[in-house]
Amino acid sequence: MLLWQIGLSVADVEDYRKMIIHILEIMFLTWESLEDLKCQKLSVYSLGLFMTLGFAVRIFYQKTSIREIIIGMTVGLIVILIAKLTGEAIGYGDGMVILITGIYSGMKMTVCTLFLAFLVMMTVAAVLIWRRGFHYNARLPFVPCILLGYIGGLVI
Repeated sequence: MLLWQIGLSVADVEDYRKMIIHILEIMFLTWESLEDLKCQKLSVYSLGLFMTLGFAVRIFYQKTSIREIIIGMTVGLIVILIAKLTGEAIGYGDGMVILITGIYSGMKMTVCTLFLAFLVMMTVAAVLIWRRGFHYNARLPFVPCILLGYIGGLVI
């Protein structure tokens, strides 16, 4: 059956494909946020699963080029490098989550998500400092901030 026969245009199909990517990304970030809050560790298996799923969906479903996916991953690779250079001031798991976000969303949305995630983290840290329940060395889960940053990027 042709698209126009069921009332769908090519633009509608593209919007549907983008919506599927957003749903998968939110599912991924929600799952990893719960793990980060509960254990302060991220499962290598779930990261690998969502990474593989992201590659498959972007290549076979959205027909995205490998080059475009790799460009989206660069932000996460930079964060992983920063984690290595700073002795994990930001964790490797956080870097992997950002890398996988780049696979699903591309570079622009990943940079926007990361910027908003840092704003959320700064706000949380400021509130904790104000309430005197925070030490500057304290470890805070960052993946929930990435989730809020991603949702904020969708809204903006």
